[in-house]
Amino acid sequence: MDDNTRDLVEKYLEPVCLTMLAMNQREFVEPYLKLIGQVKDDPYYALHHSIMNYIRQVHANTNEKLYEEIEKLEELPYNQNYDPKFYREIAAFKRAETE
Repeated sequence: MDDNTRDLVEKYLEPVCLTMLAMNQREFVEPYLKLIGQVKDDPYYALHHSIMNYIRQVHANTNEKLYEEIEKLEELPYNQNYDPKFYREIAAFKRAETE
């Protein structure tokens, strides 16, 4: 992506998405996460989009793939812009699955 596109995403789209995530409005944000991830070459956004899709569809057939995605996320360094509530939800989901 060119610098102008990246600047527009960082200036307008990303702050709105982070605010909406903080307000737990994922339905609004999800369509844009993959786009931001591509523009910024930031794996956090793409993984968030991917994992949210899996969590929404969790059943016996998707658990294995979900754990693979969670492991990928856990390997990444912590990012302060990333939604901490999201991490707590994943941790709670993993605890519930192992109990």
